[in-house]
Amino acid sequence: MRLRGPALVFLTAGGGLLILAGLGVIAVGLLDPDLVSRQIPDSVIGTAAVGGAMVALGCGASLLGGLHLAVVAAVRLRWRGAATGSVVLSSGMAVLAFAFSVAALVSAVAGSAPPILMLPAGAGLLLATIAYALAAAGLIGATGESN
Repeated sequence: MRLRGPALVFLTAGGGLLILAGLGVIAVGLLDPDLVSRQIPDSVIGTAAVGGAMVALGCGASLLGGLHLAVVAAVRLRWRGAATGSVVLSSGMAVLAFAFSVAALVSAVAGSAPPILMLPAGAGLLLATIAYALAAAGLIGATGESN
C-alpha cells in the first residue's frame, strides 16, 4: 500500500495550521484575555475564566494539529494501522468542520453573533469540510490498492 499525494499534503498543512492557530489562541488567552472577555457580560463569566478557557482551547487545537502530523508520519513510516487512522482522522475532521460550519452560519442568521465574522468562518469551514472529505476519499481509495 502506498499512501501519498494531496491527502497527506492536506493533513500536513491542516496540522500545521491547527498548531499555529492553537498557539495564537494560547497567546491571546495569556496576554490579553480581555479581548474576548469584553464581548461577554461580566455577570456571565470573569476575565480570568475566559483566559483559562482560551488557553485550554488553544492547547486542544495544537494537540489536534500534532495528531495530524503524527498520523502523516505514521503513514509515511508504513506503521500498521496508520492508513486506517488517517481515514478516521480525515472523516472525523470532515464531520467536525461541517458541524462548526453549520453552527457559524446559524449564528449569523439568528443574529447571535456578528454576520461579518460568522459568514466567512462558515464558508471557510465548508471548504475545510470538502477538503477533509476529499482527503478521506483519497485515503480510502489508496488503502484499497495493492502493493
